[in-house]
Amino acid sequence: MDKTLIETLKEMYLTTDLREGAEIVAPVDPEWVPLGGRLREMIRTHAGVVLPVVDPAGLAPLPEGRHRVLLGSAMVNDSIMALYRRQYAFLDDYYPGGDGYAIRTVHNPENSGWNVLLVGASRLEGAVAALEVLEEVLEKTRGRLGYTNLSRSEVHEVLLPEMTPDAFREWVAEMYGNNLSYYPVEQGTFLGLVHHLTHDPGCARMFRDALFYYEDLVRNRYGGNWLFEHMLFIYSWAWRLFMVWDLIEESDAFTDAERLRITNILWGLANYVAGTRYFQGDAPPPEIRQNHWTFAGLSGSFCAKYFQDYYEITGFETQVRFSQAVFDGQAESYKPNDDAGGGWWGYCWLAPYHQVIYDLKRDDFRFLENGQLRTFADYGIQVTDNLGVPVSFGDMWSYIEPGRYAVALKNKTISLELAMALCTAAWYYEDGSYLWALDWMGGTPYPGCYYRALPKQAPDRLDGISVAPFNRSLYAWVERHTRGGANVPVEEAFDKLVLRGGFDRDDEYLLLDGTSTFAHGHEDGNSIERLTWKGRMWLAELDYIWKRPRHHSSVVSICGGETVEMPPLVALRWAETFGRTTFTRTVVPGYNGLDWTRDIFWIKGGCFLIADSLRLLEDADYDLRCLWRTLGEVRQDGCELTVEQEGVYFLLAPLAHSGVSGLLVGTEGGDVRAFSPGPAPFGLRMNS
Repeated sequence: MDKTLIETLKEMYLTTDLREGAEIVAPVDPEWVPLGGRLREMIRTHAGVVLPVVDPAGLAPLPEGRHRVLLGSAMVNDSIMALYRRQYAFLDDYYPGGDGYAIRTVHNPENSGWNVLLVGASRLEGAVAALEVLEEVLEKTRGRLGYTNLSRSEVHEVLLPEMTPDAFREWVAEMYGNNLSYYPVEQGTFLGLVHHLTHDPGCARMFRDALFYYEDLVRNRYGGNWLFEHMLFIYSWAWRLFMVWDLIEESDAFTDAERLRITNILWGLANYVAGTRYFQGDAPPPEIRQNHWTFAGLSGSFCAKYFQDYYEITGFETQVRFSQAVFDGQAESYKPNDDAGGGWWGYCWLAPYHQVIYDLKRDDFRFLENGQLRTFADYGIQVTDNLGVPVSFGDMWSYIEPGRYAVALKNKTISLELAMALCTAAWYYEDGSYLWALDWMGGTPYPGCYYRALPKQAPDRLDGISVAPFNRSLYAWVERHTRGGANVPVEEAFDKLVLRGGFDRDDEYLLLDGTSTFAHGHEDGNSIERLTWKGRMWLAELDYIWKRPRHHSSVVSICGGETVEMPPLVALRWAETFGRTTFTRTVVPGYNGLDWTRDIFWIKGGCFLIADSLRLLEDADYDLRCLWRTLGEVRQDGCELTVEQEGVYFLLAPLAHSGVSGLLVGTEGGDVRAFSPGPAPFGLRMNS
């Protein structure tokens, strides 16, 4: 790749002259057909040409030999869906929504040589409004349109920032001054997308200012070093910047000089991404990925495609090949090489949705067709408790502010990637339970999430026992990368085990972890990560860094005065329901001198009995501890532990002491924990 500056701006294709040749692609649904006819008549009246109205079925994804006029949204027009997958037309049942509309020109997508005029609407009433506005445009232009971006949507109010451009520039300077450079670039990129959706000139200015301030630092202070701060993490956001710039480059908010300057910023970033370790040496092996790899794969592929398409620059072969290898490795697994999730952020959500973005941009439906997206969306529901709060596991910040367990109930949140996955799964599988789950988790749709309005219903299929599967791609990674390889047979391995009494907030919810491995993972296999009941959260994991078993509702084995890393996998021996009663048995074999079996006996609506059986394998001194991480006001009465939250009580009561002299309660770092000096079965019961 030649790293010299680009001197000449690409051909912009700013004019969309329908008189040069065009076709109308309209929905074939009966209620939309009259609007297609009206659009055709409007163009005949004002441009003097009679355009054919074409069925979208079977058309090439991009215009060929003439311009296209597209009516409707991606949910009713396959030609708009083709542009949607390529991130050119975010028109679905969410945006513009209601009686909203979006009339936009798309200029030379992927260097096709022709333009697209979008007459976008989610509903018929929006399409009627769009045609009224378009008629005024056609009357003025006689069918020869320049850059056009006219829209009306209730979503605009949600997207538009309260901050003024001047205040934003001051904030940008403050962030860079505090070594928080990632945030202004990320926020600037988002505001570029908002400019595309709203045509707000202030957002375009803020997008430009964020990039120009960044470039000034690179050129004038840091000697051309784009990564002058470690946490800039360029390859995590470069792909989004390229996507947004391809959407707004033709906007009348930018001059040609500004366009060329931004193009050279992108060129510098493309060269930086190409030089990262992710594109050196041998191609990545065929296996599941951690998010750093998929971020790099997206950025490498987006950078390459932009400069290959629009500037005919070569030399991207390695990035293209490595990016393909990255996503080929993840395509057969809903779960990545990551075991951290919960709250507004979750590492485990990133790589799978990166897979969706990468594949659909190429019209590749493998991740959806093979059911991985459905399993991924189900996983998001499985690891969300009955309060609608995602369980925090692995390297994840607490779901609460320190010392305030009630905050989680008032400020539910959901990661962007999980929200996108739920909406995309609802669209593709025509399953409104994913939209119900989005509402339940406190999430919202986002532009580009493939939102389709469907009847919403609770995912009752995930009531009772629900097991997140452990597929062969995951198992192969464990075999290849963990000390000693997999410690249980593949048919017994599982990722998460959930017991759920229903989806009412008062119903029981218990999550038991099946792994102690993967990136960002903790040694929490066989531990209970979360228990909610009666509208309260009682057992939880609370920390990003503390990963050892003693920081979980787990059993700690100290054998001969030593502890070792937990084995990577837990075996699920059985999980069966008989009426109101459920039995599960999970086993960690070879755990620091013992085999640990955890049996759960659950009477729905009544109690949980948890029996931990330890089979000692060595002739050694053992220090064995059974720990419970509780939330609330704690009271100890002999061997019983009562936890109170606002008049609701949670009881941990040993049913057999097995030589245990008592239950000890201690505090560490402000978090209440319950310790048992030895293994014993515990009954967990709620008051009414």
